[in-house]
Amino acid sequence: MRIRKFEAKSMKEAVALVKKELGSDAVIMSAKETHKGLLATPCVEVTAGLDVGELDGPTSKEPRTSSRYSHAPPRPASPQGLLEIDVDRIVGPLRAEMRSIRTLVRNQAEPAADNPLLGELAALREAVQALQKKSAELPVVPAVAMPPRGSAEPPLPPVESMLHRPGLTAESHARCVIVVGPSGVGKTTTIAKLASRDALILRKQVAMLSLDVYRVGAVEQIRAYADLIDIPLEVIAEPEDIGRAMDRMGHADRIYVDTGGRSPLDPGALLGIAEAIRYLPSAEVHLALAASLTATQMDQVIARHRQLHAARLIFTKCDEAEDLSEIVYTPVRAGIPACTITTGQRVPEDLEPATPGRLVELARRGQSALAVAA
Repeated sequence: MRIRKFEAKSMKEAVALVKKELGSDAVIMSAKETHKGLLATPCVEVTAGLDVGELDGPTSKEPRTSSRYSHAPPRPASPQGLLEIDVDRIVGPLRAEMRSIRTLVRNQAEPAADNPLLGELAALREAVQALQKKSAELPVVPAVAMPPRGSAEPPLPPVESMLHRPGLTAESHARCVIVVGPSGVGKTTTIAKLASRDALILRKQVAMLSLDVYRVGAVEQIRAYADLIDIPLEVIAEPEDIGRAMDRMGHADRIYVDTGGRSPLDPGALLGIAEAIRYLPSAEVHLALAASLTATQMDQVIARHRQLHAARLIFTKCDEAEDLSEIVYTPVRAGIPACTITTGQRVPEDLEPATPGRLVELARRGQSALAVAA
């Protein structure tokens, strides 16, 4: 058996070297990745062997022997047909490699005493133990079960009793109205309904101002409404431009301002709207709320928009709400009267002024009250 070691950059190159030096009948006995030189360049080390009889070519009938061993007694063969000396040559490198692997594993399992990682591990272990000790010393606070809404709070009064409650509704006579609210609540469509009612039914001079330059397609949508109603539209990208736009709208009896449809959880969005309102000192802020929201959700939206100082509420999408009772409870609870409700997608038909009688009817009868009105 002829055994040789080969080194190459890749396994493919190593196999090519084996075939070149020992022929295609050579057998690869082991292969491993190693590093070579000062730069520790990665390479592949392959150990290959070939029966010396195979070197004589396919026509040889007997293996060629060296003259050195011509008079020596025959060597015992292994069960697989290899001589003992050949077995030693094959197994010897494997044993050496196994010893190297055991030494490497032992060294990694037992790091040197001066290893800097030992100090870091010890400090980390002490910190974890300290946290565990501190948490164990903290007093245990028993969980307090929150009572259900109905048992902890006084029951809501019947919707009929809200008919004469002060602060339920109020009209708006402001020349400039800025509509704010969460994204998706229908602010742009509501403004289009309000502008259409004033321009086409009440025959007023109406103009629109859009601050919604963030939502995709927002400008195109409100511009389509303005062209349909045949009223002027100003699109403002910076709050500093609001004053000049308002000067160009000096002829208008009513100006509606559309705001960006962004999440109320984004503080930057609300700060931008507050900055725009600062340039509209005479504007009245109307907060749009979806009628399908629960009491908790209504209160959350109102609280998040508190810095905008809304003077009126607009309840949108009344046609999409199963329970309309909150349109009478929320204005009184928040101290902000309602002035407008929307009951569908049609412009400007599905728009109504909020009156105590209409709100109580909707809260009491729900969708059946809308069906009758339609």
